[in-house]
Amino acid sequence: MLVVVGIFSTFGPAPGSVEGLIYTTLPVGGQLGGLIEVLAQALLLAVVLFYWVNHPEKRWLSWTLGGFFRARAHLLRVGLLPGLRGSISPSRPATVLRTIPAIPP
Repeated sequence: MLVVVGIFSTFGPAPGSVEGLIYTTLPVGGQLGGLIEVLAQALLLAVVLFYWVNHPEKRWLSWTLGGFFRARAHLLRVGLLPGLRGSISPSRPATVLRTIPAIPP
């Protein structure tokens, strides 16, 4: 049920979804190749979490999943830092806004 709702019937025309097959110009083979990857990742996540919930005495799995979460959160912060340097701040309130071209009426 979750695969149908979350992967095949997304809100936008994502590759591999029903809307993606209808509204995008990507070849069907390319979309199905990406769909196989997404389904494999979802299945792997479901199996690992199912095992983790049913075996709470496995401390190594809790530490491993916590380490992956912390590593992902750290990489997200590091990746966002360069973008924050160019954003609007109290010391430079309009420098970014001046670089956006005006749209003619």
